[in-house]
Amino acid sequence: MRSLTVAVFFAVANLVAPPNALGRPINDTDRFSDRPVAVHFNAGIGMPTGLRGLTVTADPIRWLFLETGAGTNDEGIQLMGGVGVRYRLARALSLNVVGGLSWGKAGPFFRLFPGGDEGCVDSDCDVNAHVLWGNVSIEVEIRLDFGLVFRPRLGFGRALQGLKRDRNIMQWGASVGYAFEL
Repeated sequence: MRSLTVAVFFAVANLVAPPNALGRPINDTDRFSDRPVAVHFNAGIGMPTGLRGLTVTADPIRWLFLETGAGTNDEGIQLMGGVGVRYRLARALSLNVVGGLSWGKAGPFFRLFPGGDEGCVDSDCDVNAHVLWGNVSIEVEIRLDFGLVFRPRLGFGRALQGLKRDRNIMQWGASVGYAFEL
C-alpha cells in the first residue's frame, strides 16, 4: 500500500509541479493561460446546475473566470451563472472560489436535505416552485497537458427567492472537462 501511495504522489507531482521543479524548461505560460476556455460536465448533489449539467468557463484575465451553464434535476432545467477567483498553486493546479446565481425548479431533493430543524413539508416548501439560489463554493482545479480538466467542488447554496422559507443546502460534486484556446 505504501508503494502505491508513493507512486500516486510522484505521478500527481509530475502533473502539477512548477515548470522547473522536475527539470522542465521555464516559460511564462501555464495550462490555464494556454487554454483559457473550458467546457465541463458536472455531477453532484445540490450543484448550481442541478444533479448533472454542462458549464463553460472563460478566463478574461489571469486570476478571474466567468462561468455559465445549464443542467437538470429531477424536476427540470437549472440555469446558472457565476464569477470565480483562481489562485494558481502550480502550473496545472489552482484553488478556486466561485460565487453565483442559479435558477430552476426546487424538486423533491428538499425532502432529503432540509434547510431547517423542522424539515421541508408541503405547507412551507413548494417543491414545484422556481427558485433563485445564491451559491458560494470552493474548488481544486487540475489541468493536464492535453486539456483534460478535473474539479472537485464543495459549497453552500441559499434560496433567495421562490420558497416560502429560506433554505440552505450543501453542494458537493465534481466536474470533468476539456480546456482549449479559441
